[in-house]
Amino acid sequence: HLTSGSDGKTLSKDGEYALKRLIKGLASSRLSARQGFATCLTEMLESVKGVNISEAFEMLSAGTKVTGSVRGAEERDLLFGRLFGFIAFTRSGVLSDSKEHKNRVLEGLLELHKKKDWIREVTTEAMLDLLELYSTKDFIQEVLPLVEGFFPDTIDGMSPTQLMWCVGMEQYAKRDDTAAAAITPLLPSKKKTVSAKNVVALVPTLMVACSGFPKMHRSWEYVLGSIFSLDARSLPTVRSEPLSEKKESMLLPFSKFLDSNLLGAAGSHEKRSVAMRLVVEMVLRVPAEFIPSVVS
Repeated sequence: HLTSGSDGKTLSKDGEYALKRLIKGLASSRLSARQGFATCLTEMLESVKGVNISEAFEMLSAGTKVTGSVRGAEERDLLFGRLFGFIAFTRSGVLSDSKEHKNRVLEGLLELHKKKDWIREVTTEAMLDLLELYSTKDFIQEVLPLVEGFFPDTIDGMSPTQLMWCVGMEQYAKRDDTAAAAITPLLPSKKKTVSAKNVVALVPTLMVACSGFPKMHRSWEYVLGSIFSLDARSLPTVRSEPLSEKKESMLLPFSKFLDSNLLGAAGSHEKRSVAMRLVVEMVLRVPAEFIPSVVS
């Protein structure tokens, strides 16, 4: 009933209403309403062929426009509404065949990223999701020049969001040698950011990532994903493959970091809570033979 016509390529009145209602709901401030509207919008974009993507973009732009009189919580809701709309477009798969639409989402994410510090964690991950849709050629020629500033010059003093970006880019670089050749020189360590030799340099960054519990900064998922060679942007359904010597050499200093910096005498309740959550996440990922080392 969401489409009309025998070909199903045109929205019915019910379909038009549903699309408008879902996009409008993205700016809702009620509990988890935004997540629900975004999930349903993603499903509709993926499964209903009658949606005109260009018109949907215009609806999102108009429905989440921030005018000069908008401030505070209302501005926050509108910005997050637009961000969740971009994420819905990305995850629905409707952008795959249109460079124009991909570029439009990228431009929107970059604009949001510049507006507020508190939105950068989510915009960064949204961009990492979006970049997976670009071919290596398009990424290097059109996208990389726009995001080169996201790479920090050194590991020392990088933010948790920059750490997440670097690990995400390392994962993207694995797709082929051309991507690796373009990305690797921009990484602060020119190799792996999360490694045994970099643990000490990463301590200040990881300590900053502890703030805000019970919310866990997404950088932790990227750190664990790097250690265990798992996709940082989705929860694993299986344990990590047997750890290589390099991965095993990283697990020990990371466990020592948890003991010394988060669980030690100087650790606050917040830091200890973060450490315990990380231990649980590691137990779910680590090969079974390493569980005693993680929980000891």
